[in-house]
Amino acid sequence: MQHLLALLLFVLSLFIQYRDCVQRALFIGLLFVFIQTAQARGPYWMPKRVLGSAELRWSDVKILQVPGSRTERLDAAIGDFVGAAQDRGLNFEVIERTGHFSKNSLVLQRVDGASGIGGGFTLRREGSRAFLRASNEAGWVNGLYTLADRAFGARWYWPEEIGYELVSVFDDTVPTRGLRVRPSFVQRRLHPVGTAFARRNRLQGVYSFNHNLARIFTPEVFQTTPEAFAEIGGKRAQPRKSAKYDPQPNFTSEAAVRLSAEAARDFFDAHPEANSFSLSINDNSLFDESAATEAVVAPLEYFRGLPNYTDLVFGYMNAVAEEVFRDPAYWNSADGAPRYLTALAYYWTEQSPSFKLHPRVMPVLTADRAQWHDPIFRREDRALIERWAGSGAERIATWDYYFGAPYPYPRQFTEQISESIPFLHDQGIDVFFSQLPSLWGLDGPKAWLSAQLLWDADQDSAVLQEEYFLSFFGAAAEPMRAFYELAERRRSRTAGAAKWIKFYKDEAGIELFDAATMRKLRDYLESAAGLVTDDGRRAERVAIVSQVFAFSEAYHAYQVARRALVESSFQALQSATNRDATTLASAWT
Repeated sequence: MQHLLALLLFVLSLFIQYRDCVQRALFIGLLFVFIQTAQARGPYWMPKRVLGSAELRWSDVKILQVPGSRTERLDAAIGDFVGAAQDRGLNFEVIERTGHFSKNSLVLQRVDGASGIGGGFTLRREGSRAFLRASNEAGWVNGLYTLADRAFGARWYWPEEIGYELVSVFDDTVPTRGLRVRPSFVQRRLHPVGTAFARRNRLQGVYSFNHNLARIFTPEVFQTTPEAFAEIGGKRAQPRKSAKYDPQPNFTSEAAVRLSAEAARDFFDAHPEANSFSLSINDNSLFDESAATEAVVAPLEYFRGLPNYTDLVFGYMNAVAEEVFRDPAYWNSADGAPRYLTALAYYWTEQSPSFKLHPRVMPVLTADRAQWHDPIFRREDRALIERWAGSGAERIATWDYYFGAPYPYPRQFTEQISESIPFLHDQGIDVFFSQLPSLWGLDGPKAWLSAQLLWDADQDSAVLQEEYFLSFFGAAAEPMRAFYELAERRRSRTAGAAKWIKFYKDEAGIELFDAATMRKLRDYLESAAGLVTDDGRRAERVAIVSQVFAFSEAYHAYQVARRALVESSFQALQSATNRDATTLASAWT
């Protein structure tokens, strides 16, 4: 356009210079011819523009160019992406990428620093090619599933083929202005949800923070450095290499700090790719009882009914971090990711510290946020999260307890999930872990919902749940929604005051559901089954829910029967006792 304007100005200047009518007429004619030619053909450096030429459609993309070296995870994602495209009538030829980028292709391209540890990615259209760029395979995997989700409407609500569904959304246009995606949480892990469900819903683990001190403070170390170990009952407690039964080390001991720092450095030396090392306490409340420890925790305070040892444990964490990260060589992993020392804020260490944390100490906040149905606990836990968010830690993690199994009933709490995940995100917490052993018929809605919010915490939870029921259960959507919502309301109303993982492995917990509620839940399932008799796929899904709920019904009947047996036994014993007392009284009189 700039060249065209310059040329027009030049011609007009000549027009002004020549006063002869014939010469002016000649220049006007040349100008007219030039403009017509420019409109018809365009400048040689600019492609011809017609309506829609600025767009690239997925239906025009014929090739998927992939790297020659791939993991099974990436191959599985490629297969799912190509399969979802085929279900939309699109066909991609998968070829290994060389130095040449084919026209009309989607190219998986590695770019340093494009996505980082969270598995983010960018999609950029360049002419007839689209480039899916990431710094690692996790980014490519997540990018393929995001495109399958957004463009083709592919969903994997449950594991395996029965969980796959195409929703009505189908966008054939490759984003013209590009797409840059960074997930809300860099770690999104639901354990031990099957790998296929995790991959397809862009879940991933990044950091390690399980109980680990028993692996550092071993029987062998005890022989050489006993002062690093706890005094229990007036003597040094010998370890058994058990994270469950070994007491915590003496956190006030300089030797304990030195041994922990050495263990962290040795681990990072052996694993240059590692970005975390766990110093989480053993899974018990056996702490050192020496005068040095008593001085740190005195005067003893309580939090959630338990002694508060947070300053003791996280003071030790700060000291270890100072020792480890004094050497800049340990600041980052081999791929440049920042490294952290992780520690569970767990049991006697749930309270926030009274001092600032070293930025490379990653606290892991443990809480059963299913208990947010209790307004007192909810307010207290939100305030606790806010305090930890201001603790000085560069990165904060959370460990939730989303258990389905071993709970023998639908332990639904989508309301609490919908509130807590965005709240954690707003507080800057971006590392998520939860245990979710699942019976999919009982736990499917909360597993899928939480996976979507962990990827993008700004999504509308109500919209996600609406899609889940309508797409997954079709004509049976309303009774199936009513089934899960009744189960959730019942649990929230009857569970009472919050208690950590309340009713976990408590067989009496089934009594949250009375007989009338169990009958109503069964009625919903029967109604749902009757609505999908001509839809085999959705009928199978309803049948799976119905079958697993039969286990809940059987367990409820078992609990009711054994309670009745115990009560009748006590009544019989009481009657016998009363008879014996009457007989004895008669004898005395």
